[in-house]
Amino acid sequence: MQLIDVYASTMEADIAVERRAALEKAGLDTIAFAWAGDTERGRKHYSRIQGPTFLVEYDNTQNDGNHVHSVWRDFGGDFGRDLLREHLQQVAPCANGAIVAFEASASDTVAGVVPVTCAPVSDSTFALGQTTVLCSAADSFNNTGSASFIITVVDTTPPSVTCGSADGFWHAENVALACAATDSASGLANASDASFALSTSVPADVETANAQTGRRAVCDAAGNCADAGPIGGNRIDRKGPAITITAPAANTYAQNAPGAASCTCADGGSGLATCAGPVASGDSIDTSAVGTFTFEARAVDAGEPGRGRDQMSVTVRDRAGEVVASMTGALSGGNIQSLRLIRIEQEREKEKKREKR
Repeated sequence: MQLIDVYASTMEADIAVERRAALEKAGLDTIAFAWAGDTERGRKHYSRIQGPTFLVEYDNTQNDGNHVHSVWRDFGGDFGRDLLREHLQQVAPCANGAIVAFEASASDTVAGVVPVTCAPVSDSTFALGQTTVLCSAADSFNNTGSASFIITVVDTTPPSVTCGSADGFWHAENVALACAATDSASGLANASDASFALSTSVPADVETANAQTGRRAVCDAAGNCADAGPIGGNRIDRKGPAITITAPAANTYAQNAPGAASCTCADGGSGLATCAGPVASGDSIDTSAVGTFTFEARAVDAGEPGRGRDQMSVTVRDRAGEVVASMTGALSGGNIQSLRLIRIEQEREKEKKREKR
């Protein structure tokens, strides 16, 4: 590709981009390089770079290797047209080839026009590739003459590609859609293109109702290509719900002090499946026990069947306020977004402090 880029750098930028895209579409692995001549600098040599759609020649064989000719040729964009070749070159409508009609005539200086016999005959089905047609004629004195020409049948139809579509359901992970490709004429250039998959690539902590798959170019042996994908409309939810706890706040509460829980959940992807805390939002919080407690709210979205929790911490104190047990840890990952703590102290401990004053 470095040598090709050298040639492309001499072109106008838009032309270089267009030609590079055509090469990639036809398949970089179909490009070949050939060398003929001496490998010593300054000696005669010839090189060629060729793919299905283009040809680059470098000819340094004149004047004892001191006169260079070089050309980049696009097979589909020559300035001149070979009308005879175009007439004889047929497009194959199916895997069997194409039906080609032609006319052949013969004349004799004595007998004038004489009948011609050709094989294969006109209106025969010609297979892909080149077929030589041999024609012969004879005059009344049984003097014979013959001539031949070549009919070329080419494949200009790209492969047929079919892929699955978005199923309309939410998915907790990226999805892969199956694709299949066939080419009944020249065949697929790469056998692996017969069956493959296109996948979405939504990152973690993102939710979208229109995830796009990647794309893949599928080419046949004749260089005709078709694009598979991207396929949109895939619903991917890799983000947990948002939880807002306004009460209880991370404060110290007196034992048996009244308080109501307030918690809301929201999900911008597949929607909420559950949203729950120790008590329902609006119900009273239990402040009867002494110690440090965790108020945990759990929310699960419809696209994520698993459930998990965040970091947690529990501290147990006796009536004198001494810590008798504590525990911290990380619970399994999932959709939990927020945890708050409340601390409950005995009302009697407050009274003792007031008495000391």
